[in-house]
Amino acid sequence: MNVYVEYVLLDNFSIDCLLLWLAVTTLRLSVKWYRIVLGGVVGSITAILTVSLNGWWLYVAKFLGLTLMCATTVGFGKKLFWHILLTFAYTFMLGGAIVGIFNLATDDFVNGVIYQSEIPVFVYALSIFVVLFLSKAVTVYIKSVKSIAPNLVKVIVYLGKEQKATALWDSGNCATHRGFPVCFLSKKFARVFAERLINKQTEQIQISTVTGNHIVMVTKGRLSLGDKTVETYFAIAKTSPFYDVILSNQIEIDKNS
Repeated sequence: MNVYVEYVLLDNFSIDCLLLWLAVTTLRLSVKWYRIVLGGVVGSITAILTVSLNGWWLYVAKFLGLTLMCATTVGFGKKLFWHILLTFAYTFMLGGAIVGIFNLATDDFVNGVIYQSEIPVFVYALSIFVVLFLSKAVTVYIKSVKSIAPNLVKVIVYLGKEQKATALWDSGNCATHRGFPVCFLSKKFARVFAERLINKQTEQIQISTVTGNHIVMVTKGRLSLGDKTVETYFAIAKTSPFYDVILSNQIEIDKNS
């Protein structure tokens, strides 16, 4: 039987990344994706370096490798202990699942460790990761939509020309200028905003938000909600894929419409 080093590295890397991601997701830790990748790299290197060890030295090396790749992923502190514990638990769970799948699907499984198959383990691991990642993404999307849906409303923005958009009523947006509310537009409106800037139809103002005081460029316009039209100032800001306008809390909306 031929054993390809690149397959061994990819198998260990994909499995380690999957285990680390599962543990991070379960613990709801905020971790950058590249730290999970680095943890997978550390796990793969450890697996290669410890392949010739036997007995207690192998268990010690495996534990140190597990600790090192978890520390690479989440750093040190109390969260490291729980991440190691959960990654260890998921290792046994996933290992048992893989053994069961191979025993049911093929006779080429040997000693529960080495298998003869045209499809490497990392392909199975990648498939599992994609399914779990997509399931997680869909769940987060549905929860996000449900949480903001009551505060979403259809509006028409008037900045030289009318443009339909979806707006979020933001209870925390209390910014005003010259007695008018200040609403925020997505970068979708950047072009028309730039035209107003060139035509000197903008001005700088200071607004206070939960993150502090900021200087922003605003321009005067109108906003229609149903049969109601209000005058407002607009500024460009980062929004969400779910809406293009952040309304002021001074603009009343009908949440039942």
